[in-house]
This record gives sequence, structure tokens and C-alpha cells, in this order.
Amino acid sequence: LSSLLDGIPACEVTEVELKQLRCGQAIDTTLPPSDLLAITFQGSLVAFGVSNGVSVQPKRVLNINPDVDKKDAL
Repeated sequence: LSSLLDGIPACEVTEVELKQLRCGQAIDTTLPPSDLLAITFQGSLVAFGVSNGVSVQPKRVLNINPDVDKKDAL
């Protein structure tokens, strides 16, 4: 999977930013504008988004990091 993403700009997010993205909210960024952005959390792909140079808007969010959700349930 990681070799498929080699040509796509990536953005590592914090747990707080991940929660925002999962709710469809944009997060602030200093990345240049991009029509496709791979978004990672702790090195795992969690979403695809777009950057306008000011914010990242999620387009497809993957539900593949259950450890974050388990902490919220406690």
C-alpha cells in the first residue's frame, strides 16, 4: 500500500485533528495546495483529502484505527 502512495503528498495529523477529520471538519495546514493528499495518523493511512494551502478538507476517511476509538469509549 505504501508504494502506491509514494507520489502523493502526505500529512501526519494529531489525535485531535484526526477526530476533526472524522467529523468532516477541515484542519489548518501550512502545506501547499494539492488536489490529493494522503493523511496519516501514527504512520497509518487514515484519510484522503485536499489542501488549499490554508486548510485540509477530508474527502474520504478510512475507519482503520480502532485504538483511538477505544480510548474514547472509556
